[in-house]
Amino acid sequence: MSRHQGLAGVLRWFNHNRLHSSIGYLPPVEFEQYHATPKAIDLTSGAAEPTLRRTQR
Repeated sequence: MSRHQGLAGVLRWFNHNRLHSSIGYLPPVEFEQYHATPKAIDLTSGAAEPTLRRTQR
C-alpha cells in the first residue's frame, strides 16, 4: 500500500465513519449532508428547522 492510499483510507474513515461529539455524534459527512438539504418550514410549531439532539454523557 502506498503512502497516498494509506492517507486516503484514514481521511475516508475520519470524515465518513468517525462519530463527532460536538455535532451530535454524527459523522462529519452526514452532518454536512443534513444541513445542506433544504428543510420544510413547519409554521405550526414555530421551529424553522429540526435540531440535532445531543447525547448526555
